[in-house]
Amino acid sequence: MKNNTNCLVKIIKKNGLLLAYSIKYSLFLTSVILYVASLKGCYDSIKVCSSHEKVVEYYTLGVFLIISSLLFGVLIFINILCKSKCFENLIFFLTFFSIFYFTKGTDFVNHGTYNSVIFILFFPFFSFFSLIIYLILTFCYNNEIKKLLILFLLFLLTLIFFITKFNCEHFYDGMGEIKLINDKNINKCFIKKPKICGKNFLSGLFDINYFRKKGCIDSRNKKSIFFKYLDENLKIYNNFSFPRTEYWDQKLSYKNLSNLVEKQIKVSNNNNSKNNEVFVSFREDKGKITINLKKNDTLINYKRSLAEKNPVKFNNVYMIYLDALSRNHFIRKLKESKNLIEKMLFTNRKKKDYFDNFNAFQFFKYHSLNGHTEGNIFPLFYGNSRSSENGVSIVKFFNEKGFITAATHNSCNKEIFDWVGNFNITYSYYDHENVAMFCDANYEDKNSKWSVSNGKSSIIRRCLYERDSFDYNFEYITQFLEAYKNERKFFRITIGDGHEATTEVIKFIDKSLRSFIEKILKYYFDDKTAFIILSDHGAHIPGPYDILLYEEKQNEEFLALLILILPSKKDYDFSNILFNQQQLITTYDIHDTLLDMINVNKSNFGNMNQNKGKSLFTKINGKERSCENYLEEIPESFCYCQNYI
Repeated sequence: MKNNTNCLVKIIKKNGLLLAYSIKYSLFLTSVILYVASLKGCYDSIKVCSSHEKVVEYYTLGVFLIISSLLFGVLIFINILCKSKCFENLIFFLTFFSIFYFTKGTDFVNHGTYNSVIFILFFPFFSFFSLIIYLILTFCYNNEIKKLLILFLLFLLTLIFFITKFNCEHFYDGMGEIKLINDKNINKCFIKKPKICGKNFLSGLFDINYFRKKGCIDSRNKKSIFFKYLDENLKIYNNFSFPRTEYWDQKLSYKNLSNLVEKQIKVSNNNNSKNNEVFVSFREDKGKITINLKKNDTLINYKRSLAEKNPVKFNNVYMIYLDALSRNHFIRKLKESKNLIEKMLFTNRKKKDYFDNFNAFQFFKYHSLNGHTEGNIFPLFYGNSRSSENGVSIVKFFNEKGFITAATHNSCNKEIFDWVGNFNITYSYYDHENVAMFCDANYEDKNSKWSVSNGKSSIIRRCLYERDSFDYNFEYITQFLEAYKNERKFFRITIGDGHEATTEVIKFIDKSLRSFIEKILKYYFDDKTAFIILSDHGAHIPGPYDILLYEEKQNEEFLALLILILPSKKDYDFSNILFNQQQLITTYDIHDTLLDMINVNKSNFGNMNQNKGKSLFTKINGKERSCENYLEEIPESFCYCQNYI
């Protein structure tokens, strides 16, 4: 027995490096297969798949499996023949570089998000781990008892490490030391913890922005890129204006919207053009954005006439929509904003101060209806599911009640999501809208929609002309609030920085978001103002956590963020909202809450009234809600509101 053991040890020592390489190549092949298996023929959350796309899917699957298998064999063969670590490292460097450089998205033309993140971020982690195994097997003591003892201690320490660092003791924690309550006497919605939670501990591990110490300096700022798709004859000029998009068709796809913006970018002699609001000027190939929102006095008079005829509960309704951000991840990554909200929590009063003028509420069981944006946004803004035959934009009711409306979001989309398919809805236009500047090729390249290096899914900090893109959103809305300070107002800011695979980019909004909220509370908030901060779902783009912490990642994907800030002097019963913090809530309820804020009677909608939503100002009976009758749009396995039996 001893001779057999010694023989095995000698074989492992002699071939330790080959073993390490084999592990590395096996992981390489596994990553390719996982990527290929993840391909979809089309965006199947909206049923527009064609037979042609399905044929392409199977064809692509076969081709990629063959290519990856051949690559796997060739790399091993080269290593065995050459026995050159430099050559081996060069092969892998070129592989990583080519995958990152040539893949720009997640459709059949560009499959970039998944394999770029897996190969560049996740794969080196396992390569390092295989090297550690090799070193232990090769350089440990010759004494087998000592070697086994070392391996046992290593295993024990690893086990203790995982038990202590990957527990879920903080999963129920909210802001202000308030926790999610799983109490049979309060409601039927029991949120079950994942078995393993590691996002808190692994926070920052996949952040490639750590190496970009300059922030947005010298980033996404070139005249040559600005002209990538523009008329070459305009290059002699330095000052340009972006078009107003308020009354363009909202159903424009991302690429069509980009094309229209490019055609209507004009030469501008100054930043005070009568109609345009956003300008870019270049000096020595460097650009600078100037925003000059145009106050519309005619609009003010018209909206005032409507406001006089339509009394409402709230004269100002503000909304910040943070795409792909879970409640837990907001607490984890946006600490400054969280600390500010905590000072206003209704149940966290410790002393009398300035923040007593506001009451903030956090909703622990706000549940996504779908793992993608449009599945949650249709109920929020149109009152119906995306599969319904009708729906009316919530903006229509704000306009009719005399609100001046505005929208801005840092992606090249008229709507929050890219409009794919035909939906029979009634759309209503905003009075002010800022999206055209984010169709700039410096920010989003229309031919690489899902790139991991720029645009709406970038794992790199979202910069534009040496500023964070979301800062332009805050500046635009600040000018809007100042221009219409004494009028009824509704705005929607959409920030898409959470829409990426590493879950790290969202942290860069924290300081600006806190400053903007503080500015709102100080200058543009009164006893008839409501402020909503929400998301549609948590992080859902495939990335490292799909393999490392799949259960926790899936759980957070469907438990989104919802915060409501109200004036403390408002004459209404806070007890219902407090109770609803621990109830099963969806975007249907937010839709009804918005209607309630401006006195819109939902019963007048006819067949649009699905009775799925209820205003948060009324008491929601959790016993009447369950996964079966309330969350039928998602698979049962993705419902995290487990009902009591």
